[in-house]
Amino acid sequence: MGAMKRSFAPALITAALVFAPACKSEDAKTDAAADAKDAKDGKAKDGDVKDADAKDGDKSAVIKEVAAAGGADTGDSLKLVPDGAMVVGTIDLAMLAKMPAFNAGMLAGMVNDPEAREALTTMQSCGIQLNMFRRISFAGTEEGGKGMGIIDGKGISERSVLDCLAAKAKEKDGTVVTFTDGSGYTIGVADKDDMVIIAMGSDRLVLTTKKWQAEIEGRVKGEGVAAIDGGLKAAMPLADTSKRVWMVIGTSKELSGELKGQPLESMVGAGVWLDGDFDAQSAKSFDMGVKIGMPDDAKATAGKDFLTTQYAQVAPMAAMFGLPPGLADKVQFGTAGSTVTIGLSLNQADLKAIEAAAKKMGGGAGGPGHPCRDRKSVV
Repeated sequence: MGAMKRSFAPALITAALVFAPACKSEDAKTDAAADAKDAKDGKAKDGDVKDADAKDGDKSAVIKEVAAAGGADTGDSLKLVPDGAMVVGTIDLAMLAKMPAFNAGMLAGMVNDPEAREALTTMQSCGIQLNMFRRISFAGTEEGGKGMGIIDGKGISERSVLDCLAAKAKEKDGTVVTFTDGSGYTIGVADKDDMVIIAMGSDRLVLTTKKWQAEIEGRVKGEGVAAIDGGLKAAMPLADTSKRVWMVIGTSKELSGELKGQPLESMVGAGVWLDGDFDAQSAKSFDMGVKIGMPDDAKATAGKDFLTTQYAQVAPMAAMFGLPPGLADKVQFGTAGSTVTIGLSLNQADLKAIEAAAKKMGGGAGGPGHPCRDRKSVV
């Protein structure tokens, strides 16, 4: 959306992705207290549609589902993703916020990109703070121009916030954002950009493009089929939704073509997750897992053997980067029935070794010893 796009969407998504651990556990306690007060006052919780004038019969099916779940279930946000998506995933910011990490206020000093800094300033001037974020879900297709982000956070889609951002966009380059109210939601479309914003109640923003707007608006109304119930249904069991960051990747004719003749040609999808434990001083652990679904046990074994062989060919290159012997062996390949499994678990000693190697290679303070503290610039 011209300025809207530069001053809103990138900052929301980039900041949340990179600085997810920023909110201290005290923020979680504050939010919990606020939720308790809201409940006492009869107010809706995160994810609810706060429209006192709207009756249940006026709300779409999906909006009712979101309200019933209170925004706590990952599935309620992914129900908004139309069938045809190739990838869906979630970053659980509320879970990340429970880790005792650096303060969110460090963000301003760590963002050096002028455009991103401007976006951050605009967000803050309109009342959007990082500790308001709870969760980001995302989706995309193989087709260009179709992507979406679903951001859940306390008060991030209040109408006053949207109006403020629209005013900032117009002030910057004349971009005019037109808001249209639907049954329980509001859509904002700009005249100079491809970005579309759908506000569901006061605690959820859906960011997409004009190319995908009609299908996503249909899902908001309860029309059509969700990707997780359609093309991605077979792949969804591969997801570990208990992790802080996870995603599922489906299959397509194009992907099958690229894998043609290889043991993974018949894969039904893949799930990927990332997790770890970080405190204010260092990264204590890092874990990653991958599950690749195959039609049967035999094909899973063949796929595992193929990946093991491929990895064995590149693993020795770790020494070229100064990594200690044996660190590459931390990657484990296996099978569980018809699923290929890949796992990587690094402890604090491993992470310190990687940090030392990075510094030796010239990474200096930008090494991976801590995902945030050691970074001079993140965008």
